[in-house]
Amino acid sequence: MIECMGNFSTVYLVEDHTDDEPAPYTRYWLHVYTSRDKAKAGVEHYAQRGGHGPVRWQEHSPSSYAYRADGARDRELYRIVPLNVQP
Repeated sequence: MIECMGNFSTVYLVEDHTDDEPAPYTRYWLHVYTSRDKAKAGVEHYAQRGGHGPVRWQEHSPSSYAYRADGARDRELYRIVPLNVQP
């Protein structure tokens, strides 16, 4: 089920900021999520799998930002960005 807002639906993209900065472009995951909670669960899973460990979240409307929970390198790892699309 996709979240609907009027004539638009919202999907969630994940920006990957795990490469060394500054990156020449923004990388997006190929997977599009239908809810922010599912996107967060995906980020948490792949952060663990990728060796970054647990993440902590900062919410800055409308996006969610993931950082390493241990604060070792206080650099953004992932960003969840909502995107309104027409169904």
